[in-house]
Amino acid sequence: MYPIIVFFLLSVGLFAQNQMLSCPAATVGCAIPAAYSWAITKTAGNWIIAGTGAAGSQAATATTTQAINVATMAANWFMLSSPTVTTTTACAGITVITLTGIGVTGSATLFAAAQTYDLKAAVSATNLLTPVLATLTPNTTASTTLTATISGTAQNISAITDGCSFKLSAVIGVRP
Repeated sequence: MYPIIVFFLLSVGLFAQNQMLSCPAATVGCAIPAAYSWAITKTAGNWIIAGTGAAGSQAATATTTQAINVATMAANWFMLSSPTVTTTTACAGITVITLTGIGVTGSATLFAAAQTYDLKAAVSATNLLTPVLATLTPNTTASTTLTATISGTAQNISAITDGCSFKLSAVIGVRP
């Protein structure tokens, strides 16, 4: 009888603890660090972002560089691992298309600076970017936006053909 009562009390306690540590759906980051992944696809002239806390849709700009807003980060967030970028559909439409940085609003290369990940390269198991992190430390305790910066070198981002798609993944947590 006593083992059943103890098991029941432990189960209720763990359930309650899980409910307290659940992550908000609208932002990235919770008390238990978790892996997040976002699909970024050019469709009908817009960048469509899908995943937890995703920024939604953003027009491709008629500029040679664009910081794409990927997701809203919760206040007190921190990065636990190098972000990983993989191409899911090779990009086309202009001569050079590279991912040049991963960061946040106001610091587009906070986590990965001076990158030249080729978004036109064929999709394969070894075509990925796992940069050495420039820092794990956020530059703010406030909520901010995770960004991925792409470059078309001398051509406009808006000229990239629809269907271009890549995935950004990272392990992110929130300090209490």
